[in-house]
Amino acid sequence: MRRLVPSLLFVAALAASALELSLFPDPLNNSYSPLLRLPPEAQPSLALSAARGEAVYAALMLFNPGPQTAYVRIQADDFPASALTLREAAHIRASFGQLVADVLPILSQDGIVVIPAGENRQLFVDLDTRSLPAGTCAGVIRCTDTSSLKSVECQLTVRISGVLALPSRHPLSVLVWDCSLYGTTGELATNILNELTGNYVNTFHVLERASACFNATGDMVEPPDFSALDARLDLLQGKGLLMLRCAAPNLQVPPKGALKITTEAGAKAYGQWTKALVEHLKQRDLSCEDFYLYIYDENLRDDFYAAACAAKAAVPDIRIYADPCSSTKQEEVTRALEARCVDYLQYHAGWFQHMTPELEKTSREQVAIMSTYWCPVHHKRLSPSSFYRRMGAFAFQKNLTGVGFWAALGLAGDTWGTPLDDFRKSASPVAIYPAGDVTVMPSRRWKGFRAGLDDFLFFQALEQHFDSPRRTELLSKAYAAAENRLNPAEAARLRLDIITLLEGK
Repeated sequence: MRRLVPSLLFVAALAASALELSLFPDPLNNSYSPLLRLPPEAQPSLALSAARGEAVYAALMLFNPGPQTAYVRIQADDFPASALTLREAAHIRASFGQLVADVLPILSQDGIVVIPAGENRQLFVDLDTRSLPAGTCAGVIRCTDTSSLKSVECQLTVRISGVLALPSRHPLSVLVWDCSLYGTTGELATNILNELTGNYVNTFHVLERASACFNATGDMVEPPDFSALDARLDLLQGKGLLMLRCAAPNLQVPPKGALKITTEAGAKAYGQWTKALVEHLKQRDLSCEDFYLYIYDENLRDDFYAAACAAKAAVPDIRIYADPCSSTKQEEVTRALEARCVDYLQYHAGWFQHMTPELEKTSREQVAIMSTYWCPVHHKRLSPSSFYRRMGAFAFQKNLTGVGFWAALGLAGDTWGTPLDDFRKSASPVAIYPAGDVTVMPSRRWKGFRAGLDDFLFFQALEQHFDSPRRTELLSKAYAAAENRLNPAEAARLRLDIITLLEGK
């Protein structure tokens, strides 16, 4: 009997160190500790309902209570492989020591996840419902400890609505300042672009410039070099609206001089440059309906006004973008509207919420697209549900026609929560990480942005439904989502209730 005691203790230790699998309540939460331990569930299951075309997310938490590192093989059985992607939420270091679980790489080909003793790893369940038929799909996500060969499982059931299908093209102008695309070429650029367009992005920030040379009186003496712009247009043309940042005045006077846009000679030179640009784009079968001049960023001051007026005088059909921000004066926006020299206004969301009713009314009446954008300051990046997902509901509540998502590289002055990631080796608030030669990895903030765009489509379908007390009740919850008053469970329930209403149940 004495000989059995050590064996029994060993078996008990193995049982105590079995992997613990739990449902994670908010799949968009990226600021949890790798030491977090949730109560394990005996039989965890995911039962999801979705519209066709909806991006569905869920998260499972695996915790290793044992004394040694666990090597866990993850596999999904009986579920259409083309619709299900399993990702591991990777913690990356932020400037002041935070570990932000923001990057979502696909599991390795062998499906192995390494979990150190006393730590968790999160499985991010990424469902693409576009290829799934109406009805119910079911499968199992199985997690097997390669040492003990013991498994824990999660049943996965997804019901696809036969009534509600989300469109592949979004009605909003969806603009992403994503410099992950800038400077990339070949297969990597194509993969990043596919990630953007596959998630509703239809308006593209084009940074490549085309400088020209002028004399002191504003006459062009050397035509613009459009080669860099053409290389980017070869990739982007036909994918959506083009926001031409190359429009920033760069009026060189050889050998080392430059014209100021606010002078008569500068306005003359910029008008000639605008004509040359439009003529060049016309040769590429692009009309003024296909692009906007993005002259300056967050600037409606005198230099913007001078450039916009000069461009409109040279080419009356040209369309111009501007993005009022916290430093913008209301008088500057009013001046641009009165001069009819702005056609796309993308307000900083904070500025937009404090503008006068009169200016908002004038903006809506005059511009083709009215939008808002959010900057990725640290507290937003640490809360994708509260900010990035909220953007779609905010656009619905405010009856906007566009939404903007800042995801640039190396944003100055935003270091507190900026990940110092292992993929770019530097501070990087990108939404889509280029990793390796051609690999593309989304961030959890990117998934939150997509979830918000889906919310907009759900709310739009609800608004178009026939009037009823239930519709009114659900619309009030949609407005609550715009004000960040719904928790993740309530947001998921709202989508389900909308599907149920539209199905007539």
